[in-house]
Amino acid sequence: MDREDSIEAAEEGAVVAFVICGFHTFLTAYALVSENERLVFYDNPYNFIVSPILLICAFALLRCSRIAAITAFAWHLFATVMQIYMVGPPSLLPAVVILGIFYYLGKAILGAIRYHKIEKEENPREI
Repeated sequence: MDREDSIEAAEEGAVVAFVICGFHTFLTAYALVSENERLVFYDNPYNFIVSPILLICAFALLRCSRIAAITAFAWHLFATVMQIYMVGPPSLLPAVVILGIFYYLGKAILGAIRYHKIEKEENPREI
């Protein structure tokens, strides 16, 4: 993986984080105004705190931040485990989407780490 591939992987992770943030915000807003029992996990106004955190992580991923990549991955892992615990295991299509999200966020972690390793090799005194 060279420098351009590392940047591209981090940017793909940022796009996925932006999409997750928008979808999470929409589901939380919809769950607060509706009485849908399937959205019990999102029926909490404190979920609006999570969206700005993920938005910050997405913007930081555009700058190849390692901490942001790990935070976004850990947040999605924790949210998935909690949702499976509270609601039950997902069906096939949501499971494929969840695995795709894990793939791109994991790829962003590797891209951000590799980007900083390349930067350190090229400019050892600046980093």
